[in-house]
Amino acid sequence: MTQSVNLALTEFLEVNNCLNATLRFSAGNEKSIGFKSYIKDLTDYHLLIDIPDSLDLESLLVPGEFISVEFRLGIDGLPPFNAMIERYQKDGIQGCWIQLPPEFKAHFLKRRRHIRINLKFQIKISMPVGQKASPPIYAESINLSGGGIRFKSSHTFKPNERLILEFQPDQRYPLFKMEGKVIACQSVPSKSGIITSVQFVNIQRMDEDKLVGLCFRKELEKSKHLKQE
Repeated sequence: MTQSVNLALTEFLEVNNCLNATLRFSAGNEKSIGFKSYIKDLTDYHLLIDIPDSLDLESLLVPGEFISVEFRLGIDGLPPFNAMIERYQKDGIQGCWIQLPPEFKAHFLKRRRHIRINLKFQIKISMPVGQKASPPIYAESINLSGGGIRFKSSHTFKPNERLILEFQPDQRYPLFKMEGKVIACQSVPSKSGIITSVQFVNIQRMDEDKLVGLCFRKELEKSKHLKQE
């Protein structure tokens, strides 16, 4: 499946995220300048990173050239990326605007599309159009990913049964309305209810990307919270 790279950077990054930047000189010269930096502004596709006042890099930050950036997000496995320099900025904040390559988002989406996060929220469940109408069933989520959801309820679902799930796991995101297929359902209820696993089907790319972005944000928030303890 081709990964979408049209998501805004705000789905992955935020102001004050830390990164290590490395500026390499022209080919044939092994010297380089490395510095710690922070995101100071971002648009859908571009970042403004600050440059320490002790460094005078204006003549070296040439538009169209590249700078290596490695994000320090508290999550292992993100490699350095070669970002294209757009322009140097010295008014207000000394820094430069850069454009990340499509590989940044493609790498993230490929690596984290089906990561699961533990998250509790209410789910409204109904049967798809064409099936026998019945009152909606309400459930509580256990975990969520870009590809499916696990929840507990008082209802026993059949394997391969198709469901319509409506939920809003975070106020920063819209109400999701997803079609799902039952993968597994407990035959014996536990004390907390009957646990069911559902795989999303016929999912719109935009909805899937938003779920992936939500999981990423929640993982970052958890990482930051653990560091503060």
